[in-house]
Amino acid sequence: MLKKVFTVVWFYNNHDFADKFIENCTNLEKYGWYWKIFTHLDLKSKGNVEIIPMSFYEYRDLANKKLNINCHWELVEKGIKATRDITDFSPAYGIIFDKWLANSDFWGYTNFDVVNGRLDKFVSDEFLKDCDVFGNDPDALCGPFSLYRNNELVNNLFREVPQWKDMFESKDGYFNFVEDKLTQVVRTLNKTGKIRFKSAFWQSHGYNPKLRYIDGSLYDDLKKGEEIMMFHANREKKWPL
Repeated sequence: MLKKVFTVVWFYNNHDFADKFIENCTNLEKYGWYWKIFTHLDLKSKGNVEIIPMSFYEYRDLANKKLNINCHWELVEKGIKATRDITDFSPAYGIIFDKWLANSDFWGYTNFDVVNGRLDKFVSDEFLKDCDVFGNDPDALCGPFSLYRNNELVNNLFREVPQWKDMFESKDGYFNFVEDKLTQVVRTLNKTGKIRFKSAFWQSHGYNPKLRYIDGSLYDDLKKGEEIMMFHANREKKWPL
Protein backbone atom coordinates (compact mmCIF):
# COMPACT_ATOMS: atom_id res chain seq x y z
CA MET A 1 0.00 0.00 0.00
CA LEU A 2 1.30 3.45 -0.93
CA LYS A 3 1.76 5.89 1.91
CA LYS A 4 0.14 9.27 1.18
CA VAL A 5 0.86 12.16 3.56
CA PHE A 6 -0.99 15.46 3.50
CA THR A 7 0.40 18.60 5.09
CA VAL A 8 -1.65 21.32 6.75
CA VAL A 9 0.11 24.58 7.62
CA TRP A 10 -1.76 26.97 9.89
CA PHE A 11 -0.32 29.85 11.93
CA TYR A 12 -3.16 32.30 12.30
CA ASN A 13 -6.37 32.36 14.34
CA ASN A 14 -7.79 29.35 16.12
CA HIS A 15 -9.78 27.39 13.56
CA ASP A 16 -13.20 26.06 14.54
CA PHE A 17 -12.78 23.22 12.05
CA ALA A 18 -9.58 21.78 13.50
CA ASP A 19 -10.91 19.11 15.88
CA LYS A 20 -13.61 17.99 13.46
CA PHE A 21 -11.12 17.88 10.61
CA ILE A 22 -8.77 15.66 12.62
CA GLU A 23 -11.61 13.31 13.54
CA ASN A 24 -12.64 13.11 9.89
CA CYS A 25 -9.09 12.24 8.79
CA THR A 26 -8.66 9.39 11.28
CA ASN A 27 -11.13 7.28 9.29
CA LEU A 28 -8.64 6.99 6.44
CA GLU A 29 -5.56 5.52 8.11
CA LYS A 30 -6.39 1.98 7.01
CA TYR A 31 -6.25 3.13 3.38
CA GLY A 32 -2.72 4.55 3.65
CA TRP A 33 -3.58 8.24 4.23
CA TYR A 34 -1.80 10.35 6.83
CA TRP A 35 -1.69 14.01 7.87
CA LYS A 36 1.05 16.23 9.33
CA ILE A 37 -0.28 19.49 10.79
CA PHE A 38 2.28 22.25 11.38
CA THR A 39 0.75 24.81 13.69
CA HIS A 40 1.01 26.87 16.87
CA LEU A 41 -2.49 25.74 17.91
CA ASP A 42 -2.89 23.49 20.95
CA LEU A 43 -4.08 20.40 19.12
CA LYS A 44 -3.58 16.71 19.94
CA SER A 45 -2.18 14.07 17.61
CA LYS A 46 -4.58 11.25 16.94
CA GLY A 47 -4.02 8.06 14.96
CA ASN A 48 -2.81 8.96 11.50
CA VAL A 49 -2.84 12.71 12.23
CA GLU A 50 0.37 14.10 13.75
CA ILE A 51 0.55 17.59 15.20
CA ILE A 52 3.97 19.21 14.79
CA PRO A 53 4.26 22.24 17.09
CA MET A 54 5.72 25.12 15.10
CA SER A 55 5.43 28.90 15.17
CA PHE A 56 5.04 31.05 12.09
CA TYR A 57 8.59 32.38 12.48
CA GLU A 58 10.03 28.91 12.94
CA TYR A 59 8.30 27.94 9.71
CA ARG A 60 9.60 31.03 7.91
CA ASP A 61 13.16 30.37 9.11
CA LEU A 62 12.92 26.71 8.07
CA ALA A 63 11.69 27.68 4.59
CA ASN A 64 14.52 30.20 4.23
CA LYS A 65 17.10 27.60 5.20
CA LYS A 66 15.74 24.74 3.09
CA LEU A 67 15.07 26.82 -0.03
CA ASN A 68 18.06 29.14 0.32
CA ILE A 69 15.84 32.20 0.17
CA ASN A 70 15.52 35.36 2.21
CA CYS A 71 11.85 35.80 3.06
CA HIS A 72 11.00 38.54 5.57
CA TRP A 73 7.32 37.86 6.09
CA GLU A 74 5.79 39.17 9.28
CA LEU A 75 2.69 37.81 11.00
CA VAL A 76 0.33 40.79 10.95
CA GLU A 77 -3.41 41.29 10.81
CA LYS A 78 -3.32 42.86 7.35
CA GLY A 79 -0.85 42.46 4.53
CA ILE A 80 1.24 39.31 4.73
CA LYS A 81 -0.76 36.85 6.82
CA ALA A 82 -0.12 33.29 7.89
CA THR A 83 -3.18 32.19 5.97
CA ARG A 84 -3.67 32.30 2.20
CA ASP A 85 -0.39 34.05 1.39
CA ILE A 86 1.86 31.26 2.61
CA THR A 87 0.06 28.70 0.42
CA ASP A 88 2.35 29.92 -2.36
CA PHE A 89 5.07 27.88 -0.58
CA SER A 90 3.04 24.67 -0.57
CA PRO A 91 4.60 23.06 -3.69
CA ALA A 92 7.94 23.33 -1.90
CA TYR A 93 6.82 21.33 1.13
CA GLY A 94 8.60 18.26 -0.22
CA ILE A 95 11.82 20.17 0.43
CA ILE A 96 10.80 22.27 3.45
CA PHE A 97 9.30 19.33 5.36
CA ASP A 98 11.50 16.57 3.95
CA LYS A 99 12.27 15.26 7.45
CA TRP A 100 8.58 14.57 8.12
CA LEU A 101 7.79 13.28 4.63
CA ALA A 102 10.81 11.00 4.17
CA ASN A 103 8.90 7.71 4.36
CA SER A 104 5.97 8.72 2.16
CA ASP A 105 5.37 7.64 -1.43
CA PHE A 106 3.27 10.74 -2.10
CA TRP A 107 2.86 13.98 -0.21
CA GLY A 108 0.35 16.76 -0.67
CA TYR A 109 -1.33 19.74 0.90
CA THR A 110 -4.83 20.46 2.12
CA ASN A 111 -6.73 22.76 4.51
CA PHE A 112 -8.79 22.57 7.69
CA ASP A 113 -11.90 23.57 5.70
CA VAL A 114 -11.94 20.27 3.78
CA VAL A 115 -14.19 17.31 4.55
CA ASN A 116 -12.79 14.04 3.22
CA GLY A 117 -14.76 11.10 1.99
CA ARG A 118 -13.31 7.76 0.92
CA LEU A 119 -10.18 9.10 -0.78
CA ASP A 120 -9.09 5.57 -1.65
CA LYS A 121 -12.08 5.08 -3.95
CA PHE A 122 -10.93 7.97 -6.13
CA VAL A 123 -7.17 8.41 -5.79
CA SER A 124 -6.42 4.72 -5.44
CA ASP A 125 -2.97 3.15 -5.44
CA GLU A 126 -3.74 1.81 -8.93
CA PHE A 127 -4.62 5.34 -10.09
CA LEU A 128 -1.33 6.66 -8.70
CA LYS A 129 0.87 4.02 -10.33
CA ASP A 130 1.38 6.09 -13.47
CA CYS A 131 0.97 9.50 -11.87
CA ASP A 132 3.59 11.94 -10.59
CA VAL A 133 1.32 14.90 -9.83
CA PHE A 134 -2.42 14.95 -9.17
CA GLY A 135 -4.66 18.01 -8.89
CA ASN A 136 -8.32 17.85 -7.93
CA ASP A 137 -9.32 20.54 -10.42
CA PRO A 138 -9.91 20.07 -14.16
CA ASP A 139 -6.46 20.12 -15.81
CA ALA A 140 -5.08 22.11 -12.89
CA LEU A 141 -3.46 21.85 -9.51
CA CYS A 142 -5.80 22.38 -6.57
CA GLY A 143 -4.94 24.49 -3.51
CA PRO A 144 -6.86 22.32 -1.02
CA PHE A 145 -6.03 18.95 -2.64
CA SER A 146 -2.93 18.18 -4.70
CA LEU A 147 -0.53 15.24 -4.49
CA TYR A 148 3.13 14.88 -5.54
CA ARG A 149 5.27 11.78 -5.96
CA ASN A 150 8.00 11.98 -3.36
CA ASN A 151 11.14 12.11 -5.46
CA GLU A 152 13.79 14.69 -6.31
CA LEU A 153 12.38 15.68 -9.70
CA VAL A 154 8.81 16.25 -8.52
CA ASN A 155 9.79 17.85 -5.22
CA ASN A 156 11.69 20.52 -7.15
CA LEU A 157 9.06 21.30 -9.79
CA PHE A 158 8.36 24.67 -8.17
CA ARG A 159 11.83 25.78 -9.28
CA GLU A 160 10.65 25.50 -12.91
CA VAL A 161 8.38 28.52 -12.40
CA PRO A 162 10.11 31.61 -13.78
CA GLN A 163 11.15 33.99 -10.99
CA TRP A 164 9.92 31.60 -8.30
CA LYS A 165 12.54 32.87 -5.86
CA ASP A 166 11.51 36.51 -6.36
CA MET A 167 7.89 35.58 -5.60
CA PHE A 168 8.82 33.57 -2.51
CA GLU A 169 10.89 36.45 -1.17
CA SER A 170 8.40 39.18 -2.06
CA LYS A 171 6.41 41.11 0.53
CA ASP A 172 3.63 41.76 -1.97
CA GLY A 173 1.64 38.74 -0.88
CA TYR A 174 -0.32 36.08 -2.72
CA PHE A 175 0.77 35.15 -6.28
CA ASN A 176 -1.62 32.23 -6.87
CA PHE A 177 1.53 30.18 -7.31
CA VAL A 178 -0.12 26.76 -7.20
CA GLU A 179 -3.26 27.05 -9.29
CA ASP A 180 -1.81 29.43 -11.88
CA LYS A 181 1.97 29.57 -12.11
CA LEU A 182 2.84 25.96 -11.27
CA THR A 183 -0.17 24.57 -13.12
CA GLN A 184 1.18 26.06 -16.35
CA VAL A 185 4.55 24.42 -15.75
CA VAL A 186 3.02 21.05 -14.91
CA ARG A 187 0.87 21.08 -18.05
CA THR A 188 3.92 21.78 -20.20
CA LEU A 189 6.08 19.13 -18.56
CA ASN A 190 3.28 16.59 -18.90
CA LYS A 191 3.02 17.24 -22.64
CA THR A 192 6.76 16.83 -23.08
CA GLY A 193 6.76 13.59 -21.08
CA LYS A 194 8.97 14.85 -18.26
CA ILE A 195 6.28 14.13 -15.66
CA ARG A 196 2.88 12.37 -15.59
CA PHE A 197 0.08 14.68 -14.54
CA LYS A 198 -3.50 13.64 -13.76
CA SER A 199 -6.46 15.74 -12.72
CA ALA A 200 -10.13 15.34 -11.87
CA PHE A 201 -12.94 17.20 -10.14
CA TRP A 202 -14.14 14.85 -7.42
CA GLN A 203 -15.36 17.55 -5.08
CA SER A 204 -18.12 19.98 -4.18
CA HIS A 205 -18.00 23.43 -2.65
CA GLY A 206 -20.22 26.43 -2.13
CA TYR A 207 -23.00 27.65 0.13
CA ASN A 208 -25.59 25.61 2.04
CA PRO A 209 -24.30 22.14 1.20
CA LYS A 210 -26.44 19.06 1.64
CA LEU A 211 -23.95 16.36 2.49
CA ARG A 212 -24.40 12.86 3.82
CA TYR A 213 -21.53 11.00 5.50
CA ILE A 214 -22.17 7.25 5.62
CA ASP A 215 -19.55 4.68 6.67
CA GLY A 216 -16.74 7.04 5.67
CA SER A 217 -18.22 7.88 2.27
CA LEU A 218 -19.36 11.40 1.43
CA TYR A 219 -22.43 12.12 -0.70
CA ASP A 220 -23.71 15.42 -2.08
CA ASP A 221 -27.48 15.66 -2.39
CA LEU A 222 -27.08 18.82 -4.45
CA LYS A 223 -25.40 16.61 -7.05
CA LYS A 224 -28.19 14.00 -7.16
CA GLY A 225 -26.72 12.10 -4.23
CA GLU A 226 -23.45 11.54 -6.04
CA GLU A 227 -20.53 10.23 -4.00
CA ILE A 228 -17.72 12.78 -3.83
CA MET A 229 -14.13 12.55 -2.68
CA MET A 230 -14.13 15.82 -0.72
CA PHE A 231 -16.04 18.99 0.10
CA HIS A 232 -14.25 22.33 0.34
CA ALA A 233 -16.00 24.86 2.59
CA ASN A 234 -14.41 27.76 0.75
CA ARG A 235 -17.55 29.92 0.73
CA GLU A 236 -19.35 29.30 3.99
CA LYS A 237 -16.84 28.79 6.78
CA LYS A 238 -18.69 26.35 9.00
CA TRP A 239 -18.35 22.60 9.34
CA PRO A 240 -20.88 21.20 6.85
CA LEU A 241 -21.68 17.82 8.46
